[in-house]
Amino acid sequence: MRAQPSILLVITMLLPGCSGIWLQEENRAPAAAFVPIAERGSLGVLDQLSELAPANLPWQRIEAHSDQALPLTLGKSPRDVLLFGQHAKRPRIPAFLRELGEAQVAAVAKRLKLESAEIEAWPTLNDVGQWTWVLARWRPAFNQPWVWLDSAEFASLDAFAAPLILPRHFSFAGFQGTKHSAFDDVFADYESYPDLYQRPWFGNCLWEKENQLVAGWLPMEQQNRQRDWHREHAAPTRGLSCIALPQPPRLDAEAISFRLKVRKKKVEWPDEISWDADYAEKSPMVTLPGMKVTNWPEDFTDRFRADLKALTGSRFSRKNSGQKDNQLQEVADFLAERYRSLGIKNVYFQRFQWHGINQQNLVAVIPGTGPNHDKKPIVLADHYDTAYAEKVFDETGKRVANPGADDNGTATATLLRAAEILPALQLKQDVYLVHLTGEEFPADCLGARELVMNALRSRRDFGAIVLMDMIGYSMYKRDDENGPARRDRIFQINPGYSTESKELAQVAMAVSRQIGLKPALKAEYRDPFALDSYLYNTDGIIFAWGGYPVVLFNEHMNRYNISRPDYHELSDTVDKIDWDYVTFVAKTAIETAAQMADQ
Repeated sequence: MRAQPSILLVITMLLPGCSGIWLQEENRAPAAAFVPIAERGSLGVLDQLSELAPANLPWQRIEAHSDQALPLTLGKSPRDVLLFGQHAKRPRIPAFLRELGEAQVAAVAKRLKLESAEIEAWPTLNDVGQWTWVLARWRPAFNQPWVWLDSAEFASLDAFAAPLILPRHFSFAGFQGTKHSAFDDVFADYESYPDLYQRPWFGNCLWEKENQLVAGWLPMEQQNRQRDWHREHAAPTRGLSCIALPQPPRLDAEAISFRLKVRKKKVEWPDEISWDADYAEKSPMVTLPGMKVTNWPEDFTDRFRADLKALTGSRFSRKNSGQKDNQLQEVADFLAERYRSLGIKNVYFQRFQWHGINQQNLVAVIPGTGPNHDKKPIVLADHYDTAYAEKVFDETGKRVANPGADDNGTATATLLRAAEILPALQLKQDVYLVHLTGEEFPADCLGARELVMNALRSRRDFGAIVLMDMIGYSMYKRDDENGPARRDRIFQINPGYSTESKELAQVAMAVSRQIGLKPALKAEYRDPFALDSYLYNTDGIIFAWGGYPVVLFNEHMNRYNISRPDYHELSDTVDKIDWDYVTFVAKTAIETAAQMADQ
């Protein structure tokens, strides 16, 4: 799982009360013409900042969250729009955001001593998976000039549980050559930063020149060209400033923001908002007529252990997608050969580049037997890259990939077990075993983004996505607890936002109850809006955003115990795996995929 340190200033407040999956030749939206920011003309007075949002459809170019915040969808999902022709008439927002927004606006109004004002705002998803509000700017009345809010003015607000995002300002008035400055905070490459998880602000910038907006949320492919131009033209660059904010959400394809009216500490919301009171509603529990896998191989765990040792041994030591000399192609070749040796004939790569480095997802297709077996394949997925070791970086400044036995070799080994078991079941639907690259920082869900972008372009649907990320570590202790970690018998079932995702999660829950394995584990359902869901820190958030039915299997880990030993360290090794624990979770995930593929 990738780490999600905050790049946007948060001020917290109390919350009251496949074959054919992808187009082989990518049909990307044309890149925006390169015009140096300093030479762009004023865009005039914009009544709403959403007018600055990129013109391309948001699913045509999904940037890494480490580069540019992903805009929320407040209407129908990209899948609903493209595959089913559905459209939303009004923005739909979870009802709890109304109360949260009123508390956040009240705190800002109190600090600014505003009795009557308009505030431009929009919802976003922050770095720890919570829906919250962006408060961008205010004005005393309609037709009055807008005034930017500034995070620096609110740094002393008391910290509470729910985050608020305010603009962060970078001025280049003092730019001096290559000396570290606001310029570097905005433009530099992540490899140059002294913090392992520091990220450039470029993709989240609204650009001002002489107090006039000239551009906003530029595509990341322009970062290097803009940086190089401005280094050679320091004089005009000194007149620029960046106001860093996440993008406004979309209603279908249209970017939207909201003007909130504040009158005597009361917030008046726009009438067009539809407040969704059913956002946390669970799907009904289900009971399955029987298991699809009735005889598990006796050597399941032994073969699992052998594969995990091979995947995490010295043969494959460079497995972060940001390493220019990474060995992920070699890992993928190893996996592809394993699938071919098992008689799976349709094995292929999706190849692309990121930051000039070759990348690839790997797909092995188990064909179904039904008449429409290829229309809505079931995806069983992992990520096969590993994170940089945090302690090594802190001590040496070097970026060294960790072995990744738990994160995420356990999921990769599960896919190999599925390849041995599922073909004999003669399931109705195709099953795609998908190894995704670049989930870890700095790529941030790279393979999942490519999968979703290309699937949407080619109008490819999926019946279900069963995703695994970290399923073998059973020691648990909250970060705020004292004493040693304890052996834990809980694992998590984390659905996406859609009704289909929640129905899929109930199938997974039913499998966990009925599978009959010993020693038994307890599956905990995690609502996607709850603080203990861990969907946000995985590839699952991309599938949920796209609207595909997805469920994430992970061990008992979430934001409350993110600092546990061995996470993103060289000590993430095979000897830390609980074999009874990982066997139960792996078999439950495989059976869940089988259940979905036989519908």
